Amino acid sequence: MLKPLIWSLASVTVLGREHLDGLSGPYVVVSNHASHLDAPLIIGALPHRLSRYVAAGAAADYFFDVTWRKGLTALFFNAFPVDRTGLRGKRGLATTLLDSGVPLLLFPEGTRSRTGEIGDFKPGAAALCKSRDVPCLPVAIVGANEAMPYGKSWPERGRPPVYVTFGAPLRAADDERLDVDLLVGSMTDLPYADGEFDYVLAYNAIYHGDPDVVRATVRQIHRVLRPGGLYQVTMLSRRNAEFGRGIRIADGTYVQPEATDDKVHPHFYCDAAGLLAMHRPAELLAADDREHSAPGSFHWHCLFELPPGRDAG
Repeated sequence: MLKPLIWSLASVTVLGREHLDGLSGPYVVVSNHASHLDAPLIIGALPHRLSRYVAAGAAADYFFDVTWRKGLTALFFNAFPVDRTGLRGKRGLATTLLDSGVPLLLFPEGTRSRTGEIGDFKPGAAALCKSRDVPCLPVAIVGANEAMPYGKSWPERGRPPVYVTFGAPLRAADDERLDVDLLVGSMTDLPYADGEFDYVLAYNAIYHGDPDVVRATVRQIHRVLRPGGLYQVTMLSRRNAEFGRGIRIADGTYVQPEATDDKVHPHFYCDAAGLLAMHRPAELLAADDREHSAPGSFHWHCLFELPPGRDAG
């Protein structure tokens, strides 16, 4: 819908169309992001058979914060909200769309570049392709930042040149893997150097303790992450059926001495406010309070980012 307008405002050159010949079914387009022109440029550059049903991921806190902008974003870009800031419960929407055969357009940097330089890519798009076994279509956009820089609401005059280049679709190899070194240590004293990791996964682990233990563990995660690093974590929700059972030993913390499983050890439960407070200064990118396999087994499933240039201590 926007292609005639964008093509009239910029001189667009599309390269790499030959890489699209064999592409079909659901896929994930990933691209650098430096301008509000990027999404319409990519959708307009794709052939109609591939662009017709593409859904573009758009920041919920910007494009879906007011009704008029939400409506225009959904109308022109077939957009779905990507929550960058809080507890909005957009559980599994990207995977649901892919499972329904809908291709996605995602910007792994997570935000527009202020300068036109490419920022660090977040791992979500790659993980999505791997988990749903769909191809990743890489796209490079050159000139969009100059054509419509950050902070501008309209392209520059004179039809500035913009280049959209499609790469060959990529898939993870069947034997693609990461080599892992295993170290054993206390979660409150992780045996790693400061800033050693881009990503940390803490699954069903750090809530085994009282608030002081949990807080100390979170500080350790922040310490071993580089600025801008991500970590995924599960925390026990106060909606969990086990909350309040047994002996209360600290705020939100219970033990069940007669239990035959790990509940003989302290378990810490938190609500949304407690979750945010426990993980400061990290920024919550996504959270979902949902059941695990058993009824009533509510856990927080969260993705946090350690802000660049902030002291994690």
